[in-house]
Amino acid sequence: MRCLLPIVGPVSRLSELLRARGADVVEVQVGEIVPVPTEIPVGTEWVTVVSQNSVPELVRTLNARNCGCVRPKIAAVGGKTATALRSVGLTVDFLPSVATAEALRAELHRREPSARIFDFKGYENRPVPLVGTIDLADFTDVYFTCASSVDRLLQNARGATRCHAIGPSTSAALRRRGIAAVLEASEPTLEALADT
Repeated sequence: MRCLLPIVGPVSRLSELLRARGADVVEVQVGEIVPVPTEIPVGTEWVTVVSQNSVPELVRTLNARNCGCVRPKIAAVGGKTATALRSVGLTVDFLPSVATAEALRAELHRREPSARIFDFKGYENRPVPLVGTIDLADFTDVYFTCASSVDRLLQNARGATRCHAIGPSTSAALRRRGIAAVLEASEPTLEALADT
């Protein structure tokens, strides 16, 4: 099994998981994570965090805040993000029942309907230009971990192969590109994606 894995950043844990399952993995970098200074508005009661990539900038932002400000509570999208937040000493005050950004926002708004909530990102996923055209027919599978990777890879690709998506947003991006048969992970984790 020869897999293509578009990645954002220099290292992919998904590559390790696929190789452990016997796959020959070819990585192609389609993006990079760049910190973006982000201020939390005064009076914010809750901060939502939907990616582990947000954690370093959130720590910087919270440490730079005026000591007189009340620290907002933190809502994490899922277990992996919660673990990353806890590993830097932050308390996670809320996790949704399903690890998606949509569930996080909806459930937190139901729980705290009048709270001032700020969606904290703190980074930008910047595109890395691809050189040349990739023939998807050279691979048995392509694994996508985000919608931006779908768009960035497929604009420089030809042919077709089996596509795997980490979750609904990524599946929708594939369908917008005309790929109807998508194998979607049972839950939005790298482990579940590797299991597809």
